[in-house]
Amino acid sequence: MCIRDSIKMKGLDRNGNEIEVEGTELLAVALSHEYDHLEGILFVDKALEIKDIDELENDGETDEQ
Repeated sequence: MCIRDSIKMKGLDRNGNEIEVEGTELLAVALSHEYDHLEGILFVDKALEIKDIDELENDGETDEQ
């Protein structure tokens, strides 16, 4: 998964006017995440490993007791 430090995106606003948005840090991550949705990519498509809660509890990886 690629986490971006910065991003610049071009698009259209709701009135069809061209806009350009720049973001850094958390905003860059959020914009990249939302762009992935527009491209049909989900978080689970990029995740290296997915475990359910029972697997996490058995591995001792949760903070809940």
